[in-house]
Amino acid sequence: MSKFIEGGYAPHIESHYGESLAKSGGPYIGKRGGKWADPQHTIPWDEKKHAGKPAPQAKKHDEHGARELTLHIDNTEHLANESTSSQNETQRGSIHKNLAKKIAAGTYDHAQAGKLFQHQVDNASKHYSKEYGAPAGGGHHFDAATRRAVARDMADNFHDEVKDGYHDHHVSSGVHAKRAKAGGGIAAMAERHSAKALHDRLSGKGRPVGGMASVASATKTAVKKSLIEGYAPRVNSIYKID
Repeated sequence: MSKFIEGGYAPHIESHYGESLAKSGGPYIGKRGGKWADPQHTIPWDEKKHAGKPAPQAKKHDEHGARELTLHIDNTEHLANESTSSQNETQRGSIHKNLAKKIAAGTYDHAQAGKLFQHQVDNASKHYSKEYGAPAGGGHHFDAATRRAVARDMADNFHDEVKDGYHDHHVSSGVHAKRAKAGGGIAAMAERHSAKALHDRLSGKGRPVGGMASVASATKTAVKKSLIEGYAPRVNSIYKID
């Protein structure tokens, strides 16, 4: 199956499932399982606002500005600090703890996670303006699209850290610890988000973006596991692959 994923068969899968995947509009399923309204993964899916409608147009962000704002966050003590102690809980630490508990509870939605990080990013943008001067007319130094891009990157980084076991301590006691243990730990639960995302793409529950090849490259372990455990018999029967 590894050879199947890496050997150029991705187009055949998309071709076979193309009819069910080629729906009008979203949701578009991201590689971490989030549901998005647009193929660029910038607008979280809202059933009431987006169902049955063409995908909304994503706004381009300033890549240089996004890097600048990210560096400002990472190099500013009160913005980068991840403390969750009762005496000194930071905004970033609070966000991490909140999202870790959602993973343990099985209610995590990666597309919505960026909204929590958005609060910190907006505060960081205001802090940057105080430090280096606000733009003409006042307001944020970085536009809304750029701030959203930074928030999405922070959510992506958080989810990857969870899979590496970096945030297990947020669910080490109480009901959240019991939920995490029942799910095999939040690292394993986060890994399954990627496997489920692939399942949803193949079953037509959400449109893929970038093709199966890019999915396999980005989340190869989850893709292999999903195909081997759930789709191997079906794929083999279609393409006669050993």
